[in-house]
Amino acid sequence: MGQGLIRFSGEEDWSVTDLYQFFHHLNIFYNRIHVLKMDSARDSRKLKQLLDNSLSYVKSSDVLQIESLEIRSPALLSLKGIGEVIREIRELVKDVSYRMRLDKREKELELKHKKAAHELELAIKRTKLINDQVNLLKNAGCTEAQIQENIRKLTAPAGKMFSIMADKNVQLIDDKKR
Repeated sequence: MGQGLIRFSGEEDWSVTDLYQFFHHLNIFYNRIHVLKMDSARDSRKLKQLLDNSLSYVKSSDVLQIESLEIRSPALLSLKGIGEVIREIRELVKDVSYRMRLDKREKELELKHKKAAHELELAIKRTKLINDQVNLLKNAGCTEAQIQENIRKLTAPAGKMFSIMADKNVQLIDDKKR
């Protein structure tokens, strides 16, 4: 798997705790997606252990790394890691970021009919992402209870990361625009 980059920019005030929490939850999310892609994740008995201790199962060459960090206004964070995992995170961040921008624009323009269509489209994308992960867990032989627990383990750090992004106005940088 090749390396991929993911970049974020932000213009809000950050405390050290905010920055730590953002990186912490991003790292958990990255590691858990990475271990799901491993062949050993096909064994439901081992999957819980893999997800709970995901950092321990990611080779040092595959860990999420800081490529560059500029702390000023606007801040720039550039991270590199496994390309396939980074692409999944980028797509999810783009979807959530796009929704946040659309929600703000829609409120300003009071276009309620577009909001409903947009929310449906996002719900379909999120459902597809979760469905893909559920199918992966089913193929690994997980029970419904194990699937629910493992999906929560994947969505919890992502939700916290997105919450921090929303609070701090963090945007994903499109490499094509740089």
